[in-house]
Amino acid sequence: MSLTDTAGYAVRGFFVSVCAASAQTLSGAGLLRAWVYHPDAASWMRNPDLDLSVTASGVRCQAFPDLRTGYLQGRRVLFAADSLTVSGGTTVTVRIDGDSTL
Repeated sequence: MSLTDTAGYAVRGFFVSVCAASAQTLSGAGLLRAWVYHPDAASWMRNPDLDLSVTASGVRCQAFPDLRTGYLQGRRVLFAADSLTVSGGTTVTVRIDGDSTL
C-alpha cells in the first residue's frame, strides 16, 4: 500500500485485516510480517516493530487496531502472511485500508 492516497495526500493511518477464503476459517497462530519500501535505498526493508500476530481461530477474518504512519508518510508498506493456517486451504487475503484524515 502506498502511504499517499490517490489525490496525493499523505496517508496518516491505516487499518489491516486478514481473511481466509470464503467458507474457510483461520486456524491458529501466525504472523503478518511488515515490510516498508525505502525510496532512498530503493529497496524493501523488514520492520519487525510493525509485525502483527494473528491469534484468531475458527473465524474467517481478524482485524487489527489502526496504525499511525508517523515516519512512514509517503512510503509504502506491505504485510506478508507467515505460518498462518487455514481450514481446508492455504489462501488468505491481507487488506490494508488507508486514511488521510486522521
